[in-house]
Amino acid sequence: MSAGDSVDTGDPLATVEAVKLEAPVLAPGPGTVTSLAVEDFSDVLGGDLLLEVSE
Repeated sequence: MSAGDSVDTGDPLATVEAVKLEAPVLAPGPGTVTSLAVEDFSDVLGGDLLLEVSE
């Protein structure tokens, strides 16, 4: 994903890995990625902002 990318409902935005399990983060609706809050392979905590999508 990059800022400016268009997404549709259900598109994969990111993958979060915890304890060797991977969980996709899916777009809740259509929009455009406006910013990325983390870099690839960064450590994150529950509730951390990963990216922003505007309608």
